[in-house]
Amino acid sequence: MNPEEIKSDKVLDTRGLSSPMPVLKMINALRSLAKGKTLEVWCSDPDFQKDFNALCDKKLNRYLGQLDDPDGYIRFFIKKENKQELQ
Repeated sequence: MNPEEIKSDKVLDTRGLSSPMPVLKMINALRSLAKGKTLEVWCSDPDFQKDFNALCDKKLNRYLGQLDDPDGYIRFFIKKENKQELQ
């Protein structure tokens, strides 16, 4: 799937925040989404990528892609795959 074609159900702006805040905010945002919905996270923290990947690897969520925004941040796309609570 081309990330430019993804329609997000919710956008979370964490630009300017540093670890661990973007991850904590993302977990809370995912908790509020129904299974099958897509979250878009805007992030400028360079350490966020590994935390984002770890959450997707737990099989609770599916990584859909990412885009480098011309304004200097990255847009991450994640689909909630499971109703299971995120730890």
